[in-house]
Amino acid sequence: MGQEYAREKFVTAMSSLVSPGDIRKRLEGAYMSFHPVQAKDVKGPEMATQYKVFMSRLTTVKASNPQQGPICMPRSIR
Repeated sequence: MGQEYAREKFVTAMSSLVSPGDIRKRLEGAYMSFHPVQAKDVKGPEMATQYKVFMSRLTTVKASNPQQGPICMPRSIR
């Protein structure tokens, strides 16, 4: 994978965010679009570090259902 792969995933995520519909579904769709991207796929070490911090903040809460992944969502939009 690489930068083009990451760019494609982030463009898809942005499209999900600006589409009509419930914000929770749009956020979930955006996350599902880019979560396969790894830090090595983004351009440069600074962006890789920022991406790691971003992903760690999104995945700080363990899932209550063991069949689901750990996605952090503020209580205000649950």
